[in-house]
Amino acid sequence: TIILPNNVRKISKGAFYNCTSLKNINLPEGLHYIDIQLFSNCENLTNITLPKSISYIGDNSFSSCKNLQSINIPDNVHTINGQAFIHCSSLETIYLGNRIDSIGTSAFSYCTSLKEIYITNPIPPSVSISSNNHPFYYGANINNINLYVPNGSANAYKNHSFWKQFNIIENP
Repeated sequence: TIILPNNVRKISKGAFYNCTSLKNINLPEGLHYIDIQLFSNCENLTNITLPKSISYIGDNSFSSCKNLQSINIPDNVHTINGQAFIHCSSLETIYLGNRIDSIGTSAFSYCTSLKEIYITNPIPPSVSISSNNHPFYYGANINNINLYVPNGSANAYKNHSFWKQFNIIENP
């Protein structure tokens, strides 16, 4: 387990790249960015707590964290960049904060264990699609993933060209 001091505001890209022994990390409140490839290839990372202050999740930031089972994206995050969680093959549950409005290409591709996504934003986030590649392309069967959305927003998700493919369940 790594515990960073509370005065850390930014961690340079790739700082924990390929730290295969890293299992748990607690990031301090006040940290604003999860930079490019910050935790890429930390294949034994099982638990990470993202502080509420996080507003940016960079490309490939958690790629190939093969033992990460769930991720809670804080409310301040507006965008999850491309391939942020690609090849997180044990990822089962994603919690997306209420300000998420964009998810990049292949952000969750090859997340073969994904079962449920909880979105607290009543407005469906936009998704980046290029060359028939979308955030959940490859590996995950999106028709079998439960998408939990806020009360009163199920129709917005069911009418969205991308999100309608999921099993949409409205939270009471």
